[in-house]
Amino acid sequence: IAPGQKACFHLYLEAPGKYERYELSIPGFQSGGEPAPALDLADITNGFDKAANAYILGGRVLAPEDAAFEDLRVVATLYDADGNVVGCEQSELFSAGEASAGSAPFTIRFPSRTARSAREYKLDLTAK
Repeated sequence: IAPGQKACFHLYLEAPGKYERYELSIPGFQSGGEPAPALDLADITNGFDKAANAYILGGRVLAPEDAAFEDLRVVATLYDADGNVVGCEQSELFSAGEASAGSAPFTIRFPSRTARSAREYKLDLTAK
């Protein structure tokens, strides 16, 4: 994430015992992934799919023949009209072999409740 940029994350906690409140403090952050600069995205589609009752983003990851990466994911962040993050999801993992033909398709689905307030999206690539 570039300085000044926003992104969302999922935080998974074990089910706590009884509690009245909790506080989250993040003094630093390490994602474990690195940007994938040699790769591009193309043929991006987005919209609400009534049959699936979901907002769907899709497209293709383009990779040069000599691209080497592991655990590639497309990460989608949805924003409302005020620029607030309202949802984030990621694609399934891709391997270098899947994109060896030059491209690999991806689809990311958001539940309809998330999509109601979404006005913009941002797609990022991460890989190990």
